[in-house]
Amino acid sequence: MGPFTDAFRLRMVQLIEDKATSVAVLAVGLLGVLARQERLEPGHIDDVCALIADNDVKIRLAAGEFVNTFILEHATAQDVDSRLNAAKKKTGDRTERLHAAQLS
Repeated sequence: MGPFTDAFRLRMVQLIEDKATSVAVLAVGLLGVLARQERLEPGHIDDVCALIADNDVKIRLAAGEFVNTFILEHATAQDVDSRLNAAKKKTGDRTERLHAAQLS
């Protein structure tokens, strides 16, 4: 599964921003599987963490579950602060993209 995962990891991460809520939620779950196998890069984990501020409640719940399982249960306080700061930055970036898309 390693070569497949390596070849399509970026696409799997991109799916968390899919317009279809069900696809994004399933993608968060898929990234949870990859996280358990230690196949996600820290930036990808930050991408999922940023979804805790998404407009859609289903996506927020999926991201919250991911954060609880893979960040809060296995991290030090310093790790949590670092991840939250990175997520806040990405959330701002995501919000700007959403506003730009709504205006066009």
